Amino acid sequence: MNGKLVLFILISSLLAILPVSTASSRFILCDENLDNFSVEVGNSAAYVSVPFHYQSNNYYCGPAALEMVFDYYGEDIPQSEIADVARTYPYVTFRDELRRASHFSDLSTSLGDEMPDNITGYSARKIGYAAFEYWGLTMDDLKALINKGEPLIVLMWWTPSKIYGHYRVVVGYNVTHIIMHDPWNKDLWGGTYGGANTSMTYSTFLDLWEYIGNWGLWVHPWDVELQMPSTVSEGDDFEVTANITYPCSTAFDIADCPASSCKATIKLQEGLELDLGETTQHSLGNITAGNSVQTSWLIHSCATGFYNISVTVTGIVEGSVGAHGTYPSYSYEDKIGMHGCMVHFSVLDTTPLTISILSPENVTYATTDIPLNFTVDESVLWMAYSLDNEANVTIIGNMTLSGLSEGSHGLVIYVNDTAGNMGASEMVYFRIEISQPEPFPMWIVAAIVIITIFGVPLLIYFAKVKKTSENVNQRFQSFHH
Repeated sequence: MNGKLVLFILISSLLAILPVSTASSRFILCDENLDNFSVEVGNSAAYVSVPFHYQSNNYYCGPAALEMVFDYYGEDIPQSEIADVARTYPYVTFRDELRRASHFSDLSTSLGDEMPDNITGYSARKIGYAAFEYWGLTMDDLKALINKGEPLIVLMWWTPSKIYGHYRVVVGYNVTHIIMHDPWNKDLWGGTYGGANTSMTYSTFLDLWEYIGNWGLWVHPWDVELQMPSTVSEGDDFEVTANITYPCSTAFDIADCPASSCKATIKLQEGLELDLGETTQHSLGNITAGNSVQTSWLIHSCATGFYNISVTVTGIVEGSVGAHGTYPSYSYEDKIGMHGCMVHFSVLDTTPLTISILSPENVTYATTDIPLNFTVDESVLWMAYSLDNEANVTIIGNMTLSGLSEGSHGLVIYVNDTAGNMGASEMVYFRIEISQPEPFPMWIVAAIVIITIFGVPLLIYFAKVKKTSENVNQRFQSFHH
C-alpha cells in the first residue's frame, strides 16, 4: 500500500478518538517528507484565525510576521513601515528590533532606510502594543497561547538544512502538527515551506525552533473592557467604567517593560457630556505587566440617538536595541496601550408626549363639519384619532371631521414619536345640535281668515252706505238750486 495513504489512514483514525480542543475547520499536513495536502477534521485542531500576508520582498519575513499579528488585533500596518522602524536591511531583521517595532509610537521616529522618509508613529496607529520576547519556551507554553487565541512570532531555521533564520507566526496545532503562517512565497521564490497554514510535525518544528533557543515574541494590545448601564434615557446621568489590563502571558517575564505615566482618555460624541467636575483624562499611575486597574467617568445624556464612547489607554515604556551592522545601538521611549476601545449604545427618549387638542372644544356645535386641530411637542411618525371609542383612523395632520351625527361625541388623538413612544391626548367631549325653523304662528292665519270673512262684507257695506249718502246729498243740492 502507498506509504502516504497508510499515514493518512493512521492519522485519521487517531484523530477520530482524540478529545476536541479549540475550534478549527481544517488540518493541513506539510513537512519536508510529504507533499502538501489537507484533510477535513472538524474541530480537532486548536486554531487562531490570523490574517495571512506574504512578505513583500525576500528579506521581509520579520516585518511580514509582525504585520500579521498587528492585523489580527487591529490596524494593518504596512511591512515597509515596520521594516523602517526595525532597521531591516537585506536578509536581516534582528529580534530586538522587531520587539522595538512592536512598541513603536508617535513618541519616536524610525531610524531605518527602507522608506524615502522616516516616520513618527505608524500611519494607521500612533500607539504601540505590549511586546515580550523570551527564550526557552516549551511546546506547552505555545499551546497555552493558542488555546487563548494568542498567536506567537517565532524565529526558526528556515529549513532542516539550517542555513538561514526565518520568522513564522504560530497559529494552531493538533495532535501531530504545529500550524503556522509562513510569509515566504515559495511559489514565487521556491523552497520547501511557505504560505498560510504551513504545518510541521512536532519533531521537525522543535528541531528548527532551536535556532536561537526556542525564542518567541508575544505582541498584544492592552485589554480594555468598557461597562455601562444596559439602557440610558435622555437626561440620565450614568457611569462608564473602564477595566484596564497591561497584558503579559505567564510564559514571559512580567518584570519587563513596566509602564509609567499611564492615562485613560474618554471621547464623547455631541449629545453626551461629562458631569460637572469630571475630566476627560484620568491618571492611572504606573502599571506593571500582568496587572489591572479600573477607572470611571460620570456622563450626562443630553439628547436621544445612537452613540459611541471610546476610551484610549496609554503608558510609557522604555527599551533599547543593540548595534547591528552599520546601525548603532540606541534607547527609546514609547507609548503603548489600546487606542479607541469603543462601546456602542443608544439614548432612549422616555419623555411623555404632550398632545393639545385645539378643536373641537367642549361646546355645542350647530354644524356636522368640525375642524380637528391639535399640536404635539415632538416629531412624530404616526398619528390617528378615535371618535366615540371606535377604531383608530390614521391621519397625517390637522383636518376636518365631516358628516358627524347629532348628539354627544368624545375624541382622542394618538401619536407615536420617532423614539417609539406612544402618547394619547385627554378625551375632548362636544355636542352637535342642528336647529329646526319655527312654524308660522297660526293666530296670524286665523286673524287673516277672520278679517277676510268678516271684514270684506263690512267694507262692501260701508262702501254702499257711503255711496247712498253721496247720492242723497247731490239730490238735495239740486233741489235748492
